[in-house]
Amino acid sequence: MQTAQSAPDPFGLLGLLSVIRMSDPDLTSLALGIDLTTLGLNLNSAESLHKTFGSPWSDEPAKGDPEFNVPKCYYAKPPPPLDVSLLLSFFYNFVI
Repeated sequence: MQTAQSAPDPFGLLGLLSVIRMSDPDLTSLALGIDLTTLGLNLNSAESLHKTFGSPWSDEPAKGDPEFNVPKCYYAKPPPPLDVSLLLSFFYNFVI
């Protein structure tokens, strides 16, 4: 008794054949990646790349560090240190 052949699972081993054969260019670039030197990155540079690379969708380099506004509540003073004697007396009174 023969069964009907179904389409191979695109996420299984047989589905990898289309990637290996490079029949679909979009699928191939997604699976194999993109050469970063085509985006204008100098991978042999001694300085950090994250400062010059804005985005793979941008034709311009990064414009420096982004500006952040920190809320005033983050500048609050820390609380005073905990007085251990008060903590111990609380537990002592609680247990008794």
